[in-house]
Amino acid sequence: MRQVFGTGDRLPAGGPRLVIHGARGTTPVCGPGFSRYGGHTTCLAAEVAPRHYLVVDAGTGLNRLEGELPGGGGLEFTVILTHYHWDHILGLAGFGPLLDRSNRFTFLGRRFEDRDPGELLEAVLRPPWHPVGLRRMEAGAVFTELTGSRQVGGVRVTPIDLRHPQGVSGLRLDGPGRSVMLATDHEAGDPDTDAALALLADRVDVLVHDAQRTDAEVASPGGGRGHSSWAQAAAMAVRCGAGRLVLTSHDPARTDDRIDDLVRLARGRFTLTTGAFEGLRLPL
Repeated sequence: MRQVFGTGDRLPAGGPRLVIHGARGTTPVCGPGFSRYGGHTTCLAAEVAPRHYLVVDAGTGLNRLEGELPGGGGLEFTVILTHYHWDHILGLAGFGPLLDRSNRFTFLGRRFEDRDPGELLEAVLRPPWHPVGLRRMEAGAVFTELTGSRQVGGVRVTPIDLRHPQGVSGLRLDGPGRSVMLATDHEAGDPDTDAALALLADRVDVLVHDAQRTDAEVASPGGGRGHSSWAQAAAMAVRCGAGRLVLTSHDPARTDDRIDDLVRLARGRFTLTTGAFEGLRLPL
């Protein structure tokens, strides 16, 4: 399934497209009930310059991205990790381009307990949990703390702190033609955090927002447990004046038909809503 949001819009010729390669939260799933939205965990990517890829999160969707890369090596990857939970880094363990010394990687992420992204990733991508440590893979790699706005190819990336266990970064991506706000793992409900998100996402073309929970689940003891409901996502889309809303971080137990139900409910609050699915392309 492939789709470009805004195919009728006037966009720069050859402008970058942010492709969703994984939109599942918590753990990958498979089977006939998960075929339309897909079972890979979170990963989005755009070719922001020739052979230069901006990658947001490295869930198992990273394996899907690998299948679409050009051959020949000599690729550059800027990988931004919103946080370090397993479902957002698991794809690194089997990502072939890390084994090619002609490729170059820049990893960016928030610090956690005074450790930088390199220290945090090396702590888990190492023997005996993985046969080769991340720093010993063939591709060249540098690790940088994610702070402030930066230009990645033709896309401006601006991070924001959102609400999730152990912390998480939301990201606004401003390309030459369109803008996308990513709030893939975020528990709505904190007034200050929600206000900051609405401000950064003001008039964004596409808001990609966590909708792993239902309203009943958010209202139950324990609340959203780091995630938002479809209604909270729709409310943010209205509040920030987004052009379109994409619901993401689907619960691993939520089948395609159940996600369809949540999308229909969200459209009652915000008409231009869809559920994130593998292959969805968002112009930048």
